[in-house]
Amino acid sequence: MKKILLFVVIAIVSFSSYSQSYSHIKELETKAKEGDAQALYELGNFCYEEDILSKAFKYYKKAAKLGNVDAMAQLARIYFEEYYIKPNYRKALKWYRKAAEGGNTEAMIMLGSIYTTGLIVEQDTVEGLKWYRKALELGEVGVNRFLASFYENGSFLKRDTSLAIKLYIKAAEQEDEKSQLRLGDYYKKGILIEKDHDKAVYWYKKASENKFIFQNSYSRSQIEELKRKAGEGDASAMYELGNLYSDYWYTMCEGFKFYKKAAELGNESAKQRMYDFFHKYEQCSSCMVKDDELFNWYRDAAELGNYDAMIALGYIYMYRDDVVERDTTESLKWYRKAVNWAIPKQWSNWVRYMIMVFY
Repeated sequence: MKKILLFVVIAIVSFSSYSQSYSHIKELETKAKEGDAQALYELGNFCYEEDILSKAFKYYKKAAKLGNVDAMAQLARIYFEEYYIKPNYRKALKWYRKAAEGGNTEAMIMLGSIYTTGLIVEQDTVEGLKWYRKALELGEVGVNRFLASFYENGSFLKRDTSLAIKLYIKAAEQEDEKSQLRLGDYYKKGILIEKDHDKAVYWYKKASENKFIFQNSYSRSQIEELKRKAGEGDASAMYELGNLYSDYWYTMCEGFKFYKKAAELGNESAKQRMYDFFHKYEQCSSCMVKDDELFNWYRDAAELGNYDAMIALGYIYMYRDDVVERDTTESLKWYRKAVNWAIPKQWSNWVRYMIMVFY
């Protein structure tokens, strides 16, 4: 009965969402017929997302001719990237310029790239830099990264590694995640700059925080609040910070530290995550734990219902007498618990085989 009710609820919600979407499209079509440029642009986006490219092209073209700068940029992109029509670089350049002059930063960046690299036009670094700077003035912080890579590699602009690093740092300070990652790598490996472990970790953490903010709709102030609470001993905040930093391999150990602290304070979610980390410990010296400590985390996770940890305990009690005294009864208990927990079929069959052969 509960399953039927759940299905009905899902069906109602799905139908409601579809109805709202359908009514919104019909409303846009009505406005588009009246010459509404924004409605035409949004219909173009809808068709583009649904892979109805011929219609998307028509909507963008109509909206662009009515002065919608975002539609101009999309139209230029279609002419430039040859989706389903023959590329027309002359028209692409024309619409990119119109969009850029209308304030579209994506078009400004494209013009910057086109002129700086000499792509489809005669190379003109002065014109290219002009458009990059305009985009930068309007808040496109990634532009500093583009320029930094040009100066770093000496491609299209005279090589200047000192200026490249300054631009990477400037972009990173403006919360450009890719620049933060690059600085983390460069400080870690000593590329262009002197090795500095602390600075590498700093930029890696900043990149992790930015990714977490983007994926979870957090704000920078909310992350600072989590840090404050964690510093005061709040296990839930520590667990959230563990989630934040464990998302990237280069801040994995920072995540581990927060999970460990939260688990030691009794946070059950953190205890389970401690087990999930077992195969990653050796990647970082700060994540190393002794076998007996690791065994305790396995037991905690198993008691909370983690079937992977149950299997691990079964194995340890049977084969790892260097960790715990061999106990076939205890081993069998955990293997049986794992089977009864409805583990995935491939694991279930393997555990049943272990029980049959060894017990």
